[in-house]
Amino acid sequence: MISNYRVYLISIIIFIFAYSIFGFNLDGQGIFIDEVFHHTFGMIWYDSVMKGDLLNPCVTGIGDCDMLNTACNVHVSIATGGIIKGIFTGIGDEFLSETERTYYSNLEPCRPIHKNIAVAGENIPSSSELGSARFFFPIFGSLAIVVSFLIGRTLFSNSVGIVFASVLLFHSLSMLYSRIIQSEIFVIFFMLLSILLILYSVKNQGRTQIKYLVLGAIIFALAVNVKLTALELFPLLFIMILWRSDVKEKFHISKIKDKKFLRKSIFLFLLFLTIVFSTIIITNPYYYVDPISQLNNQYQNLQDFQSVLSDMYSTWSPLQKFYMPFLGTFSVTIYPVIDAYYYVFGAENIPQSVVNGYAFVSVPLTILFFVGAWYLLRKIMKKELLFSELLIVIWFLSFFVTISLGNDSFTQTKYYVPMILPIVLVMAYGFVRCLNNILNKAIQKIFFITTIAAHAVTYLIFWENIYFNPEKIWRLPLDINFQKSISDPIVLLCSVIFLISFFIIIAIKAKSRQIFR
Repeated sequence: MISNYRVYLISIIIFIFAYSIFGFNLDGQGIFIDEVFHHTFGMIWYDSVMKGDLLNPCVTGIGDCDMLNTACNVHVSIATGGIIKGIFTGIGDEFLSETERTYYSNLEPCRPIHKNIAVAGENIPSSSELGSARFFFPIFGSLAIVVSFLIGRTLFSNSVGIVFASVLLFHSLSMLYSRIIQSEIFVIFFMLLSILLILYSVKNQGRTQIKYLVLGAIIFALAVNVKLTALELFPLLFIMILWRSDVKEKFHISKIKDKKFLRKSIFLFLLFLTIVFSTIIITNPYYYVDPISQLNNQYQNLQDFQSVLSDMYSTWSPLQKFYMPFLGTFSVTIYPVIDAYYYVFGAENIPQSVVNGYAFVSVPLTILFFVGAWYLLRKIMKKELLFSELLIVIWFLSFFVTISLGNDSFTQTKYYVPMILPIVLVMAYGFVRCLNNILNKAIQKIFFITTIAAHAVTYLIFWENIYFNPEKIWRLPLDINFQKSISDPIVLLCSVIFLISFFIIIAIKAKSRQIFR
């Protein structure tokens, strides 16, 4: 087992390396259109909190906000990402920006940059102002990468943790949302940290450490406060608390048949829920005033949003409405199956936004994800699942179902961000299973280097236009799909080298009859 000081050292190295990528040239990056909106609301939250004016209509979302034009009928409490994002956005802007604070959404119409990019002009923050407001986002992104390493090593091994962190670091969605003013990176960080804390609380042979359970509940509540999509994590946390098994133990359904054990599990889960609910209320000022109206506002906002998106798939058959959401999720997160579906079946009735959906994939991520899924499926069929393996299966399935059914447009990439967490973890698991019984250390190192290099280059090669183009106003996160990535000579070369090393690994395992073990 790796010693604690080495874990700390590896964590520090991972953080420094991640920040060097996420934090590079923040004020030289063009503006992502939603940043105008989120930047202004962040300033409003920060200024209101600093004044102690937590009941201000601009914070509660009930009443008229005098800090901005609300002609667009956006409920402030829904759109801001909560107090956490506002505070960190505001601190960066307050102490690092040299320009006067401006609420850019004051202008008419409410979000002009969405309506007409050509007339945006002075309606958007300057490059230096954006760079200052973005300051904390790569920090939280880098911390999320560190936590992913700790989760991987806690569930499985140091190797899984390192691969999990390395691949997540170079995924386009984590790279993107660690550099722009939006809520997603805070959601990711708090979700991962809550998982780690709950793991720490239950890993000691069923003897729960309450301090970690309490901290995990508080952190999970903060994730929900930032964005309601964090509720996708609830099934995983529920199973972890209910079974309270050592992650290296074989999963047994009979464990909860022990009435004493079950009573304690239920008590701990109720304690968890109580802390989560209390934290949500305490840390959300907009619940201080008429919480029932707030819930109604949120529900109505969600209904309005879904009614707009429903026009995109109104022409689908009932069967298409069932399976297309799942294909859409795979298209964005793993493999461009929407493109394949379109070209093979000639599905002209698929909305253009779906056909043109961008797939953020790499050859190593795609292949090794399915390798990991295959090993997990075999263990399920043989009823040999470890508790750690059960957890990543639940993590993947709960996210896959909720995200697929909840994101009808297939172009709202921000809603897919949580999905990359279990996908990359399954991939990391598959990577390590490939190396099982491969005793040659040189072969192991070569496979790791070729895997990470091919994955990283797939995304890094396309970031020049974003890193070094401060005048660019961009709408979609990255104009990249599988076909475009493979057509780049460097990406193609790295992918081919990875495939060669992958097939060498398979050949070695097949020769020793260890390929499925």
